[in-house]
Amino acid sequence: RKLDQNALYWAGPLRDIADQAWVRGRQYSAEVWHEHFKREFLPDGEARPDFDDTHVKDGYRKYAITPGGDCVLVGSTTQLTVKGMSAYLEQVYAAGANLGVQFSERGHGR
Repeated sequence: RKLDQNALYWAGPLRDIADQAWVRGRQYSAEVWHEHFKREFLPDGEARPDFDDTHVKDGYRKYAITPGGDCVLVGSTTQLTVKGMSAYLEQVYAAGANLGVQFSERGHGR
């Protein structure tokens, strides 16, 4: 991904969603939304038959198993290609729109 894509993500949809979205009577910080969206939208080659490896850099994995046998999220948006980050941003915008978020023009770039 490009640095400007990352800046767009944090200044645009994440901020707007954190400011406007309510789920089960509460709001969540941009950091919490970021963690939620990684779990929801990062590509998962193990679980998705439609996985597109052009969306991720070599060596990418979404999950790993700890020595204790727990599954943990290790994937990061830093491991997405420009194409992958574009697809990820589209999913974030769609999720926000489904929550009634009106996106601002700051850093929107769309």
